[in-house]
Amino acid sequence: ITINGTNDTLTFDNQTGETMRITNLGKVGIGTTAPNSKVDSVQTFGDGFSSSFYAKPASSAQGERGGYSFAATFEGTGDNTARRSADIYSGFNGGSWGNEYLAFGVGLGGASNDAGAASTEQMRITGAGRVGVGTSSPQGHLHINTESAEATEVYVDGENNQQKSVELRHYDASEASGAGRNTFYLKTKAAD
Repeated sequence: ITINGTNDTLTFDNQTGETMRITNLGKVGIGTTAPNSKVDSVQTFGDGFSSSFYAKPASSAQGERGGYSFAATFEGTGDNTARRSADIYSGFNGGSWGNEYLAFGVGLGGASNDAGAASTEQMRITGAGRVGVGTSSPQGHLHINTESAEATEVYVDGENNQQKSVELRHYDASEASGAGRNTFYLKTKAAD
């Protein structure tokens, strides 16, 4: 650990060089000597991919997930206590490659979260590229599920002078040929 009196920077070093620094402005740099924000972290992987943050589980136990939690404060009240409100995490839905997922949790279904519990999963993207909203095991490219009595609704919005459309297509042959196309097409007229 070194304190640089010239620019009031605190640096942390190991045998290979600097690993982290705290600047006189309170900015923390991990993997970078010039942090631009409160925490600026750079992790470079051997495949040319770099990441600002690398989240991994705290233990190596089976079923552990890596992720980030977010906290926020209420609006329009005198209560300024930060509370856990959302999570993004990744994991494996099984014991092999091909079962990876990225999940997004928000809130606890309207219940209090003063204890800081993990939020309820609302959406998941699987390693196969399937997106599930309201389900952790999407059966198609996009799977929307509501378990409650509320209606399942999908909205397509845009400017009032733009056309809105939903098109579901199926090709009996290749898509490029256009042969055997079955289409359900719902289209609104653009404003005149």
